[in-house]
Amino acid sequence: MQFLREKSFKHSIPPVKIEDGEEITYEKATTALRRAISFFAALQSSDGHWPAENAGPMFFLPPFNEDGGWGLHREGHSIMFCTTLSYICMRILGEGLDGGKNNACARAQKWILDYGSVTYIPSWGKSWLSV
Repeated sequence: MQFLREKSFKHSIPPVKIEDGEEITYEKATTALRRAISFFAALQSSDGHWPAENAGPMFFLPPFNEDGGWGLHREGHSIMFCTTLSYICMRILGEGLDGGKNNACARAQKWILDYGSVTYIPSWGKSWLSV
């Protein structure tokens, strides 16, 4: 939104309101699509990317939860996928069994074992582990 303020963005296309039970016409759908395209075109940087803070999945610097695991985002509870991949990355990067800030490796290993081991990681996590 800060990016929009800097560009002084104002929609020139009025919003489309569709009430319950109202028919969605070609004209209304086209107007809504044009408005959305206009909005995202205003957000797009001149080099083609959409600048934004990454507050969603945080695979690079996920927050370490109090229970010893990692979640998918800042406020997420610990899950097997994130905890396993974070643990393995720390070990590959040279952290020992008791390494990491606040004894993160030992706490993550305990979390993984307490929640059934890496066999409970989702299928896409198993794909990463096989690599």
